[in-house]
Formats: sequence, structure tokens, C-alpha cells
Amino acid sequence: MTHGTLTMTTFRFLIVSLWFGSVFLSNGGFLKNAASFGQFDETAELPMGLLARYSVGERSVERLDEFISYDWANSMPDRRLGQVDGPFTGQWQSQLLVRQEGPHQIHAFVQGKVRVEIGGHLVLNADSQTAGWVSGDEFTPDIGFQEFLVHFEKSADKARLQLFWSSETFPLEPLPGHLLFREEGRPDLAVIELGRNQFEAFRCGACHKNALPETEPLSAPDLTRSVAGLSAEWIVKKLTGHVAGKMPHFELSDAQGTAIAAALASSAEKPKLDSLPGPGKGRNDDNDRAAGLTLINSLGCLACHTTQPPVSNESTNAETEALLFGGGSLADVGNKRTVEWFNTWLRNPESLNRSHRMPVFELSSQERRQLSLALASLRTNGGTTKATVETPRTSDELVRLGKQLIHDFGCRSCHVVAAKKSELTPAFPSLASGKGRKPDWLKSCVRDSSKSKAEPHQPAFEKLAPKAIKVFVDSISQDAPAPSVGQHGQQLLVSRNCTACHPRGLRQGLAATAGAIAQSDAALRGQAPALVPPNLNAVGDRLLDEALAKAVSGEQKRRMDWKLVRMPKFKHSEADRQVLVDYFINSDRIPDNAPTWDIKDDDSKVDDQTLVIGQELVGPKGFSCIACHQVGDYVPTKAAMGTRGSDLVGLGNRMRHSYFVRWTRSPLRIVPGVEMPSYTKAVHGVLGDDADAQLEALWKTLADPRFEPPTDPAAVEQYIVVEKDAPPRIIRDVFTNPKENGGGYIARAFAIGFENQHSVLIDLDTLTLRSWNFGDFARQRTIGKSWYWDMAGTPTISGNSPKSDYALITRIVDGQPIRETDLKTIEPHQENGTVGQLIDYSANRDSVRFRFRMNFLVDDKQVALDVVETFKMTRRNGSAPNSGLLREITVSELPQGYDLRISRLNESGKPKFGHPSVDRFDRDGDGWTTKDEHGKPFGRYFSRIENEGGKAYCVIRYSSRLEPPPLSVTLKPLPPAEAHKITSMPGFEGVQLPVSTKIMPTAMTVLDDGRLAFASLEGHVYIAKDTDGDGVEDELTMFEEGLSAPYGIIQDGDSLLVSHKPEILRLRDTDGDGRADERTVFSSGWGFNDNYHDWTCGIAKDAKGNFYVGIGSDYAQLTRPKEVSRWRGKVLQISPDGTPRPFAHAFRYPTGIAIDAKGNIFATDNQGVQNTFNELNHLRDGFHFGVPKNHEQSLKVEAHPPAIQIPHPWTRSVNGITFLPESYPQKGIAGHGVGCEFNGKHLIRFTHHEVDGILQGATYFLSKPDFPDADANFLGPLSITTSPNGDIYIGSIHDSGWLGGQNTGSIVKLTPSGDLPNGIREIQATHDGFEIRFQKPVDKSQAENPESYSLSGYTREWKGGYATPDSGRFQPKVESAKLSTDGTSVRLKTSERKTGFVYEINCLIKNDDAPLWPATGHYTLHRIPSGDSQ
Repeated sequence: MTHGTLTMTTFRFLIVSLWFGSVFLSNGGFLKNAASFGQFDETAELPMGLLARYSVGERSVERLDEFISYDWANSMPDRRLGQVDGPFTGQWQSQLLVRQEGPHQIHAFVQGKVRVEIGGHLVLNADSQTAGWVSGDEFTPDIGFQEFLVHFEKSADKARLQLFWSSETFPLEPLPGHLLFREEGRPDLAVIELGRNQFEAFRCGACHKNALPETEPLSAPDLTRSVAGLSAEWIVKKLTGHVAGKMPHFELSDAQGTAIAAALASSAEKPKLDSLPGPGKGRNDDNDRAAGLTLINSLGCLACHTTQPPVSNESTNAETEALLFGGGSLADVGNKRTVEWFNTWLRNPESLNRSHRMPVFELSSQERRQLSLALASLRTNGGTTKATVETPRTSDELVRLGKQLIHDFGCRSCHVVAAKKSELTPAFPSLASGKGRKPDWLKSCVRDSSKSKAEPHQPAFEKLAPKAIKVFVDSISQDAPAPSVGQHGQQLLVSRNCTACHPRGLRQGLAATAGAIAQSDAALRGQAPALVPPNLNAVGDRLLDEALAKAVSGEQKRRMDWKLVRMPKFKHSEADRQVLVDYFINSDRIPDNAPTWDIKDDDSKVDDQTLVIGQELVGPKGFSCIACHQVGDYVPTKAAMGTRGSDLVGLGNRMRHSYFVRWTRSPLRIVPGVEMPSYTKAVHGVLGDDADAQLEALWKTLADPRFEPPTDPAAVEQYIVVEKDAPPRIIRDVFTNPKENGGGYIARAFAIGFENQHSVLIDLDTLTLRSWNFGDFARQRTIGKSWYWDMAGTPTISGNSPKSDYALITRIVDGQPIRETDLKTIEPHQENGTVGQLIDYSANRDSVRFRFRMNFLVDDKQVALDVVETFKMTRRNGSAPNSGLLREITVSELPQGYDLRISRLNESGKPKFGHPSVDRFDRDGDGWTTKDEHGKPFGRYFSRIENEGGKAYCVIRYSSRLEPPPLSVTLKPLPPAEAHKITSMPGFEGVQLPVSTKIMPTAMTVLDDGRLAFASLEGHVYIAKDTDGDGVEDELTMFEEGLSAPYGIIQDGDSLLVSHKPEILRLRDTDGDGRADERTVFSSGWGFNDNYHDWTCGIAKDAKGNFYVGIGSDYAQLTRPKEVSRWRGKVLQISPDGTPRPFAHAFRYPTGIAIDAKGNIFATDNQGVQNTFNELNHLRDGFHFGVPKNHEQSLKVEAHPPAIQIPHPWTRSVNGITFLPESYPQKGIAGHGVGCEFNGKHLIRFTHHEVDGILQGATYFLSKPDFPDADANFLGPLSITTSPNGDIYIGSIHDSGWLGGQNTGSIVKLTPSGDLPNGIREIQATHDGFEIRFQKPVDKSQAENPESYSLSGYTREWKGGYATPDSGRFQPKVESAKLSTDGTSVRLKTSERKTGFVYEINCLIKNDDAPLWPATGHYTLHRIPSGDSQ
């Protein structure tokens, strides 16, 4: 195929000399190492990037480019062209992976002529004599790989080319490098890059100055100071080649080494070393040393250093860029330097080596101490002897000989010796090619020692890749000009090791090793995301020039304190710093006035009203930025490590306005996998519901110096009062605990509110009355992602103890009675964070009763007491001047010889409200009393309550002089939403039910009588009913309230089982009033605390009557106590009698659970850390799935892959799932699974089949993604259920903690209607390819054309980042396609496939001139079927 002057043949034709072919391609081991160098892996089947060819006249050079974004100005694009200025052409070839349907458009900011072709179609052809924007016509590319060709010609005095694209679903952006692939690798070009980097890293240019490297030679240690503190023995070992490093080998004898050591010592300056500070309080050398080793692992030291011994010379050809330009191995540094030297070096390396390249970290004195002790402990001999400094024996003659050797061997070419760099260095031969000259490699420093003998004083670099050096040097002509900004800046980025630390583009930085580092250090377990510094994608577009200059030098303020890795300060020259700044700007920045963008920089000051609105938008009423971001002194609580953001204060002083707009609209398109949501949905009721106007107000507010960080970042979601003549109300969710009561949270709370406005808060973890309040009952609030409740009334008494209200006491010890004052007390026994288990509870007109099993250890045996408490309200009347509560306590199964002791509220020395009193009913006295049997007032506890036949009984009265004000409260029902059509689901009629948007459905089930039961995030359970038979549920009844984030619901006989955070409840309506009145704990026992991730999700029931629920993980909660971590991150199997046990292990957040028609159990899990995809896991007993919880019992168990890996960000968060019955009305999807994609606001479908006992399958769209009409689409699918007649119910939420805005919800009912569009019904693997089944027959001529299919496979390998990029992508060839007789399936025979890969399969067949839908499937291949199974 020919495209103008550009042909695939010319791109694929490799001009390689016969010498290169015979020498290099025969050296397989070297070639393999070199081909994996840098960001390009040339051994991959589909290497990434573009093949670029630059030409001047007849002279052409080739290289690999990651993107096309260059401002060459007057310079040449590549130094190898050997010309300072003039016309040139550039040609690029790649395969562009198109993943979204619909019209696209190519744009360029160009000075010169540009021509772009995609898939054989000309999409841009322009000529601009001045730098400016040009755009091509809209075009609709096929999904999959498309041939991508670009031709550029310099036709003006300057040259510039930056390529961009846009579509209906994303605005203008740079053409993404991660979507560009090449059909074959070019290891020859990787060899040149390896040679370039080794030439610089090994300081070849320090001697061979006419070779014109891109950057100045790296500085070597200044020996006037750095040699001080080294023993003569160590120097001699180094000089004679017994200490590994980059220094060349001179074949020096021990005598020559000793002479040089003496000469160096004679002129060395002795620096003053800092003494090591003493340990901090409670610290010692041992734990400080351990902390220092953790700092080495976490600060970022391992971006430049390794703690492993140097590898053998033979394998160092493949040494990574990071180690090439780094500081070498620290494995034996403890034998080289003293602890005082390390302490000084970390504070001020300049004082020890004026030519140092060590960046300086901001460390406390204690951190320097810890690092110094750790470094001093690193010794390959395993010894504990400290490094010592010895003064060598010397003489004038020995010193003179040493100085002569220093001169003869050219040491001053690299090192400063005797305070200044001498000009008296030997002359070295030229390496520059040209005018018929070639270097004599047989006599060079990289010679083959077996074939040629060294000249006197000639060094030998044994760690270099000789052939790479030769190719690089031969590629540079003598007339090579200075490098362009792009080349110079890119090389500086590499040589300063910036990309060894930071991810950027195809380079992963520390994200490639953070996982292994965290796993190697117990102190860092679970903290891999904190070891990865910020991504540098688009940093030149992100930062203002001044901020960018500070950033590249490490001078900016630290804004992500939660990260353990730190940015040090670099000693760049002003010129180098400017080159880096210019490189980032030229490569990243989108020029002003870009097409499709309506962004205008407005420097006008924000008006007062907009400032007020902007401050609200930062908080929970708006976009809820504070859910993840620090804002000044406000730090988000409980935000997962991988989702934390930077401090937003002073944003306008560092970030560019246009980037803010670009980032807030689509962060995933800038940093793939980032957890930042897209803000395209407006906050209702603000600035005309215009999202753009709201984001503009947010920007101006954050940039305004008057901006005040939020002081109360909470939003009230519910306010609960108990109306007159209403029964008591109960809330079981997490409550805050006032500071006067100790602060913090009460996770397993049981709060009761009464009509008389008295309310109590009980901590069921300790069975303690923590608060007694008067006034309104409770309010529910959100801060970021966390939901919790407060007691709304005023505390009557403060300072209540967190200890349990219960204890056992005895007068008998070892069979002998003891004195009253020496009573033995036994506190309740805590296990898994709680003293017992709630059994059941109920409420009637004026009282609440609950039953609890409480554990004690008596004589080393566990004893369980049955505790029944009843709270009953009392009213103020003529005979009773006070109002309050009666607390009736009955305890059974008391052990013989033990009585009961009950606590009373603390009344001493704390503020009181309403003249409260707490007394006990004395059955043997005159009734209520505040004194014990000795006539003394009760203190912290009531006196002993006697054991009467294994039982104890007590009534406590809480009373005050307060009475409710004569004000009536009538609670308004939640306003229903207006029912309206949903049209984003082909083949279904959709209607949004008239359910209030204040209700956020989290779990759903259809009851036997056809009613819809569902739970809500606010904690309530509802039943919806269609009262008029029109197919729309129009009556809503609250069945239960006040639960803790219920995420599962299922009918079981005449009751509902509802899973909420602490347990599974059985709810039953025994009196037929439509509300639960009997509540029994069906199952519990897992660890639980106040973290918002402590969900208990889904309930599925198998054929044997076992239930399954998913328990959210605590993997990111590093300080969580073990006693409240039981079974986190597991799927539990619960027997019919409610007994739980771990069934499957090591999940993040198993949210959706469903069982197919064959009894296979599945659970979804979301992408993040070790989960490199969204997952559909096939659960089997005892299997582990890869994300160990915090206190995981078995870390080394094999992790099983998910049955189906669901691509991210094709989906971002697949949650609830269900399987459609085999008898489903829409036969084309009967038996298929359906999943809720929350962030993408669509549904997916999945199918699976079994191969060799392993389930595998594919996912497809079920509803339309990126649906343009938001009102006719889902809000954010989270939960799903089906009815027997085929209706599908989708529960959606908009969670302010994740997406900003207000918390809202909706329920959509989908009814099968008409035919499904023709598209992919199912994909299955075959022994020699894939079988694609369609909903309807397809055209034979198209179906049997192999060009009608685009296939590529890829995998992901977690290294430590929160998100993981694709890797290993390759393109199996479709060798043939055979359509079935009925035209509804096609068998594709393909070239070799790889197991463990996900295959993106695109079908380009047209159906009546329209594409199939869905036309794409993502198939996970674990096993290749055998031929007999087909």
C-alpha cells in the first residue's frame, strides 16, 4: 500500500551494514539485553511507540519516539543528521489502538507541512508557515488497530509539530503514547540508545571530548575531600579492581595502588564530620537501625541505589537506566564509610564532595541518625566491625610516584585532584567519525582483551556493552550539531534519574518496584502506593513555568505528606534546569486556543458571591474535593492510600488554568488508572446547573488568597426526631463519641430515641451505656467517603467511662471467703474486639428490648451470660416530677459463687444538664435509692447484685427535671421522583421509578409476591409495590431503619435477611403492619470498626441453603488492630443455622455475589493495587485471590486469577451482579451474567464456559456507554435484581464521597421489549482460535473475511502502583474465518495465543450498513481447549 511518498516498505526496510548484521545480530544474549533497555521493550511482540525516520537530503536516521510533540525551532530533530539548520522531513509509523466508537478528529499545532493517515484514510493534510492550529475533518475509525502514518516537512524558517485528537466522548488531548504500537521490534535502535546512555554514564566524554555527547560528562567524586575518611586498604582494593563500580580497570598492581593512595592522602582535605545524635525517647540503636533500613526502602533511595551486591560483569550489559545513572550498590557501603561520615553526607554532601551528584533530602536529625546506622550496617561480609580510617604509611618518593601515576592514567579527566582540575592530562584519540576516519576499536577502552593487548596506562571498561558503545559512536558524525531542546531535555530526564523515580508515559519509575519493596519490608506492607511519587504525565501542561522550575529542582513545598517517598533537592546548573523546563513545556503543553476547547484564561478577581459558592463546592455540598484532598489544615480522614490527593491550597500559584479544566473533566485520559473521578455532572441548584461554570468558580476560589479551608466538612444527610405518640426509634450505625466522653467513634452502636426526647447510646462492643441525651434524637452526616451519626440532643452527664457496665464479683477466692473490701472483680472477656454478641431486639409502643450474650473468663474457662436489657421511657406527671428512662436488666446463667456488678453513669466532676439523677430500685428497701446497703452513696458502680439461682435482676432509673417543649414535629415524607423513560438499554423499555432521589439503593431483591425490597446506603430497608397495575412501583414503605450501610438483601421464608456492616439480620413483620418488628441476628463474628470500607456485601443462597457474603478488606488500614480484623477481605459461607466460616480469601472489596444455574458462585472485586483489572472471580473453597488483608494468616498461598478479568478503565467499578435465568424472555442473553458499572453509568454482560475444570469467558456492553442524554441513562449502577417475569431492576447512586455533588439515588425498571440489536452474543475459546456467536445471522462474505476482525492480547503485572498499565500486548493473526450454516456463529482460526492474557476482540462486520452492537468482547484465556472438546 502506498501513501504519497510514504510507504510501509520504506518504514519496514532496515538499512543495516553487513558489519552490523554479522556482529550484532549474532550476539543473541547481548541483543536481548539491549533490546529491553529504556522505555521500549523491543522483544515484545507489539512494541510500543512510533518508528521515526528523519531525513536531510539523502541522509536518513531512524529512532524510536514515544509521542509526536516537538518544537524544533531552528535545530535539527536528531544530531546524527550532521547539519545545524535547514529543511528536513520526519516520518512516523505505528499502529493506533482505537478503543471507542464514533467520530474522531485529528488536530495539530504545526509550523510546516503535515499529513496524517489512519487506517488508509487521509485524516489531516495541512501546511502552516507560522505555528498555529489545524484540524482535519471528522472520521469514524474502526475499533481496534489502525495503521497510523505521519509525514512532516519543514517548509518554514522554523519547525514544530504536536499531534492531538478528539472525539464525541473526550475533548482534545495529545495522541496517547500508550495506544501506539509497532508491528515489530527494532533492537538495533535500542542498542544505539544503550550505547548513548553508557557513553554518558561511564563518562567517556570526559576523555574523548570531541565525541559531542548530548549532555556534559557526569561529574566524578572530588578526591580532595571524598577520599578523606577512606582507609588506604579500601582505596587500593578499588584501584586494583576488587571493588565493583563504574570506574575502569587499569590493571594496577598493589604497589601502584598504594602509591596512588599515598598521593591522594597527602593532598586530601580533612572535612569536619558531624557527630551522631543520640537516640530519641524510647529508642535505641537497634530499632533506629531497623527504621533506617525502612527509610532506605521508602524515601526513594532505591531509584538510584540498590542494596544488592553488584552483578557480574557479564550480565551488566542490561543494567537499567536507573543504575547506570545512579549511585551504585550500597551492599557493602558499611565497610567503606563511618556512621559519622554518613550523618554528615546526608546533611551536606557538598562538604564531603564538591562534585557530588547526590540530591539532598529534607530529613530530621533523628532520620539522619537512623539512615546512618542503617547504611553503616550494610556489609557483604555480614560483619559488625565498623569502618575505620587508617593513615597509610608514606614517603616522599611514594607520593611522587603516586602523583605521576595519577597524571599518566588520566585520573584528572574525571576527578578533581589537589583542589583543582589540572589541564595536564594525556591526549586521548578522537572517537568522532567522518572524513573517512573510524575509531580503532581494537585499541580502545572497550576492546576485547582476548584479541588485543592494552597499551600502557590504558583503561578497560569491563561493565560496558562494547558493541553498543561502538554503534552509538559510529552514529555520531564529527559535524554533529548541538542537540535540540527535545533531545537534550529527554537525555537529562534520564541521566538525572527523574524517570527512575517518577512514572511518565511508558516509563513506570518506582511503580515498577514498589510492590516488591513493600513486600520485602514488614514495616511497609500494604503501603506500595505511598512509595510511588507523583506521575509526571503532562507535567509541562500542568504547572506554571515558575512552579515547574521549582519542581524539577525539588524546591517546591511538599503537598502529599501521606506519601513516604520524598522529592529531594537537586543541584542542577541553571542551564540544565532551564533545559528540563523547556523540554516539559515543549513536550506536554497544549498551546492556547485549541480547537474543541472553550478555555479562556481569566485573570479577573473572583467576586465575593462566587467565592462563597466556590468554597461550598470544595466541600460536601459540592464536588467534595475534601473527600480525598488535603485543604490547608484540613486532612481527609480514612481516605484509602491509593486515592489520596495533594493539598489544594494555593492551587492557582502552581497549576495552569487550562490544565485544571482538562484534568477535572477527564483525569483518566491523562494518567490511566488514576482514581480521580471525572467532574462532568453539575451540582444541582448552583450556577444554573452548569458544570463548566461550577468548575470555573471552583478554580477561581482555590486560586484566590481569601479562600478559607473548610472547618466543618460534614454534610447532614438525615435528621431524626421521634414524633409525638410515635414508638421508639433505633439506629445501629457508626456514631461519633463526644470529646468529653473520650472522643473517637462507636462502631457497634445501638442508639435508642424516645418520644419524651430522652435517648441513649450503647456500645455493643463493651455493652456500655456511653451517652444519655435529651432533645432531638440523631443526625447522619458525611465527611468525604465516611458516613456516621451523632446524637443530636444535649448530654445530661458527660465523662462516661468506656469500660463495660458489667462485671462479675466474688467473695470466694480459692474456696475461702474474703473481706468485702477485697472483692475479686472479673471484667468481660473481649474477643475479636467485642465482649459478646447481640442476639435479637424489638420495640413496642414505649420500650425497646435487646438480648445479648456476654463472655467472661472464669477459672480460665469461657462463660457466656445471657443478658436482657429493656429501656422504657417515663413521663413527667403529677406524681412523678421527672421524666426519663427505666433500664431493666436481667442476667441469666451466672456461675455459682459470682454476683453481678453494674456500672452507673459517672456523675462526679463533669458538666450536668437538667439535674439528672441515676438510682436503683431496691426491692428490699423503700424503692428507689441512690445509696448502697451500707447507706453510702453509689459511686462509679452500683453495689453487688446478688446471684439468685444463676440469675440477677436490676432496675436503674435515669431521670431529669426536663420535659419536652410543647412543640409538635411532623416529618415530611421524602418527595418522590418523577417517573420517566430510560433509553440507554437496547432491547428494553426502561422507566425510572418514582422513588425519592434522597434514597440511595445498595441491594435489591424481588419478593415471592412480586414486590421489590431494597436497602439504602442511609441505612433503611424499603418495600415498593405497584398498586395500580401499570407496571410501575408507586407505593413505598419503610420496612426497617437505622442499619449500618446495608449492602445485601434476600428473602428467606417469611423473613428478609439483610447484611449490614456488623452482621446479618433476620427481619420479620409479625403483625402485618408492613414494618419489621422482630429482629434477630442471623450471623456475625467478623471484625468490625468505624472504617467506611467495612462493608458486608451481597447475600446469595446456594442449593444447599448456604449463604455467601463478601467482607470488605482492611488491606489499606495499616494501624488497624488485629482484634477487629477477623475475616476482612474474605467471602464467608454461612450455614443454614447462621454459622459463618471463611470460604474464599484475599479480596479488596467483594461487592457483588451471585450464583449461576449450575451452582457456580461468583464475586466481583474492583481494580486497585494487586487487582490489575476489575474482576469476576469464580469462588471455590479455600481459594485466595491476591490481595492479602492486613494481618493475613497465609501470605504465601498461591493467588488464583479471576475467571474473567474486566478491563479498566473500560469499566472502573463493577459492583452488583446477577445471572439471568435460562428461561429469560430475551433468549439472546438468557443465562448470561449482568454487572453494574458504577462510574461508567452502564451495564455490562458476561458469559463463561469451562475448560479443563477452569471457568473463563468474556465481557460485553449491555447498555450504551457514554450515553449523551444523562436524564435517559442510569445514575450510577450499583445493585441489581430480576423478577420472575424478566424485569430487571437497577439501583443507582451518586456518592458525593467518590464523585462530588450531592448524595442521590434512583431505581430503574427494565422490561424486555422487542429484539436485541444484532451483535456479539458470546465468545468462546476453541482449540485453534475463537468462536464468536451473534444474536442474528450475519453476512457471509464479511464474516469469512479475516480482515473483519481485530484481535489483540495483553496482560497486566502489578509492580506496586495503585493502577497497572497494559503490558505484553500482541496481535494474533486471524488466519481464517468460517461461518456456521445458520449464519449465527463464526470460527476464527488464529495464530498462537497466550494463556493468562485478556483478548480484545473487535468485529468489524456491518449489519445493514450499521456496525454490530456490541461489536467488542474482552475474553480472558486461562486454558486453551483441546481439539477433542470442540
